[in-house]
Amino acid sequence: MDAFGFEVKSAFRDDQGEVLTAQLRAGEGVVMIGPGMEGFGTRGVEDPEWATTRIFVYVDDVDAHYERSRAAGARIVSEPAVHFSDNKIYVAADRGGQQWIFAEPIDPKG
Repeated sequence: MDAFGFEVKSAFRDDQGEVLTAQLRAGEGVVMIGPGMEGFGTRGVEDPEWATTRIFVYVDDVDAHYERSRAAGARIVSEPAVHFSDNKIYVAADRGGQQWIFAEPIDPKG
C-alpha cells in the first residue's frame, strides 16, 4: 500500500492481524483487495510472471510514482513507457502477485 501510495479506507483483519480484505483509496477511486481465500474461490497465480487481471490506475505523475514504488521494493514488471493508448504506463506487482498498471495521460500533440 505504501509502495503505491494508496490510502487505507478500511481494513478487516484476522486474529493475527493479517489483512483479509481492505478498501484502498486511489485519488477519487476505491479498490478492494485481499489475499487468496478458498472460501471465496480466490487464489494467487502460481507463476509470478503471469496475472489473471491487471488493475488500471491513473496517477498524476507516473515517473514519480514509479520511483516511489521501485524505492519501496515493489516488483516492477515493466518500466515506464508510452503506450499505444496515449498513456505513459508502467506495471508493478504487489506482494500477493496482483499486477497494477499505473498510467498518466500524455498529450499526443507533444
